[in-house]
This record gives sequence, structure tokens and C-alpha cells, in this order.
Amino acid sequence: MIETFDSLGDMSLFSQSGGIAGGISQALFTTQMGLAVAIPGLLVGRVLDQREQALTGELTKIKDILCAEDAGGAR
Repeated sequence: MIETFDSLGDMSLFSQSGGIAGGISQALFTTQMGLAVAIPGLLVGRVLDQREQALTGELTKIKDILCAEDAGGAR
């Protein structure tokens, strides 16, 4: 679709519709580039969220162990 509207935009016979087609071509290209950036960003974000949850769980376990040892030694 991008190439079709781009070629329509380059046609000199239809100057008015060529301007519209050129704008549509540019909008489609911008959308394509936005998706090329957004999709990998979402995947990386999901991996980082999973890593955060794993680290939070590990830190919670360590805290519970340390607090249990402190409570046992205070008696």
C-alpha cells in the first residue's frame, strides 16, 4: 500500500490527488516505522517485567529468612 500511494503521489498528471496520495503514503510509512519501534519495545518491556517479578520474589524470600533469624535470636 505504501508503494502504491507513493507512486500515485509521484504522478504529475493528477497533481491534486497526487498530493493526497503522497500524504497517505507518508502517513502509512510513519505508521510502519512506529510499529517497528513499538513491537520490540513491548517485547523487551515484558521480559523486564518478568525479571522484576522474579527479583522481587527472591528479595522477599531473603527478607523473610533474615527476619526469621533475627526473631529467633532475640528470644
